[in-house]
Amino acid sequence: MSIKDTLQDKYILCLCEGAAELDIMNRLLDRNLLVFTRNDLIEETLHHRKKARDIEERFLGLSYKKEVVILRIIDSKNEQLKLGKAYKDRFEIFDVRTKPEIEILIIIDMGDLEKFYKAKSKQKPSEFCKDRYKHKKMKQSGFMTEYFDDDRLVKALKTHKKRCGKKVITIYDLLK
Repeated sequence: MSIKDTLQDKYILCLCEGAAELDIMNRLLDRNLLVFTRNDLIEETLHHRKKARDIEERFLGLSYKKEVVILRIIDSKNEQLKLGKAYKDRFEIFDVRTKPEIEILIIIDMGDLEKFYKAKSKQKPSEFCKDRYKHKKMKQSGFMTEYFDDDRLVKALKTHKKRCGKKVITIYDLLK
């Protein structure tokens, strides 16, 4: 079953790693490009990433009319969300990867993906963007919204998906 099918007729708790991820997801939501809408989201909004205990206390102890699925928009493949005993078998968790970092979308958009991988020692995409494009505020709220238009964003997400492979869930998999 695909992630799109799994999300149908469920409430979604969408947790975003940082401001850039929130910007991108909000843009896609506002443009009605995702397979879900704000009405499908718990509290009709996206949330910043939180600790398991905070998620349990704020969201998971409540009663909902539909099943709840947790989507985490993150870059790390090693980061785990470990819910307590009372919750771990009740809620499905999906990690939506932005590896190596969400700023890779800017590098893709600029057509410099191969240069990034050739020049990469241990430099993160955000550092590459700061050095090469002089983008100093990429991690601040609003930057990604201003930087991307819809077509360029979808194109970058598609290229990112191809690089990550079919087994990795990416933001592209959440598009209509």
